[in-house]
Amino acid sequence: MSKISKKIRSAAAQLSQMYKPSLALAKSVLIASAAVTLSLIGAKQLGLLEPIELSAYDQMVRWRPRRKARLALASCGDYRSRHSETETVADIRSQNS
Repeated sequence: MSKISKKIRSAAAQLSQMYKPSLALAKSVLIASAAVTLSLIGAKQLGLLEPIELSAYDQMVRWRPRRKARLALASCGDYRSRHSETETVADIRSQNS
C-alpha cells in the first residue's frame, strides 16, 4: 500500500512541476476576467455605459435594410351600418381629417 501511495505522490509532484506555469497563467487570467467583469457591472449600474449602448443600438437600427411599406386593410364592423350608401371612401377620409 505504501508503494502505491509513494508512486501517486511522486506522480502528483511531477505533474505539479509540469503544470505550474500554466496554473499561474490560469490564475492571472481568472483574476483579470473577474476584474473586468466587476468593472463593467459597476459601470453599467452607475449609468456610464448607457450613452454607448444607445449609440450602438441607433447605429444598428440605421444599418438594417429598409422594409417595404405594406398596405393593410382592417375591417372594424359593418360599413353599411355606419355610413349611407351614397358616401364614398374619399368622403369618409375627408370627414376624418
